[in-house]
Amino acid sequence: MFEDWSRLKANEVAKLVSEETNAKEQQSSLCRQRERVRGEIARLELESKDLDNKIVDSETNTNKLVQKRHEMEARTDERLYEQKIEKARLLDSIQKIKLELIRVHDSDVKEIDTKKDSK
Repeated sequence: MFEDWSRLKANEVAKLVSEETNAKEQQSSLCRQRERVRGEIARLELESKDLDNKIVDSETNTNKLVQKRHEMEARTDERLYEQKIEKARLLDSIQKIKLELIRVHDSDVKEIDTKKDSK
């Protein structure tokens, strides 16, 4: 009877030791997993900061490009306006020359008519 009881207790102790060993292995595994996750979190935080910097750089570059585009559009609009003024000035000069040519032509025709009449 004592031997049965002793054997039963030895089996219980062995089972508890086995469970304790399994629990320690599980704890160790979970600790390693936690460290891997912490490492991954640290890596992702660095990657996130890097991406934040790239986003800021991209926004800065975009703003610079938009500013350059606005400046170019303003210069283009100004140049177009200057060309319209120049075109209007040239058209006015052409119109004056045409009128002068018509006046000269009319004057020449009158002179020719006057010479014919005097003959």
